[in-house]
Amino acid sequence: MPHSFFEGMRWYKCDFQMQTPADPRHWRGEPMARTPEGIQLAAMAYARRCYEVGLECICLTEHNFIGSLEFLPALKKSLVMVARELGCEAIILFPGFEMTANVGFGCHVLAIFDPDSNINVIDHKVTECGVPVARQKSSGDNAQSTLPLCSKRNSSRPMVGNGLTNRRTPGDEVTKHVECSNNGLPVQRIYGNHRKATCTLHG
Repeated sequence: MPHSFFEGMRWYKCDFQMQTPADPRHWRGEPMARTPEGIQLAAMAYARRCYEVGLECICLTEHNFIGSLEFLPALKKSLVMVARELGCEAIILFPGFEMTANVGFGCHVLAIFDPDSNINVIDHKVTECGVPVARQKSSGDNAQSTLPLCSKRNSSRPMVGNGLTNRRTPGDEVTKHVECSNNGLPVQRIYGNHRKATCTLHG
């Protein structure tokens, strides 16, 4: 017999792949001034919009973590400030990044970290994943990982690497390992036409 306090499933409105004005190449909104005041102003506008559309959990996944060292702290502060104004719970902010693995035409990997993770450690994880310290090429394109990647076929069991679990259909070429974390917690891999992978990495 169910407990009397059980109210059913609780759904959260989330967006776990978000870009910001910190990376102007992937931002279509108003540009952000690269000053402390400009960053805070952009973060407040971003936070207000997240509340307007009813988001409860978000993850910033800038390509190669570009601009996140400056924008993430400002956004975290802004989310709390706006929540106080509205009298509601603060949106949960997960830091993360998106990178391109060196396989085929490029497999996009999303890395999601605990909300209280050290952002400098996350930035170092991008380098550990094989992305050059110069996160962008001279052309302005994002640099991709240079780590050698392996293939595995005809296996029905998930293949777990450092922070990445692969689930695939037979015949798919998949990444054997992505050295993102020494103690990463595997979550899931989404592998299809969009060639996406998702993992959580604990710093």
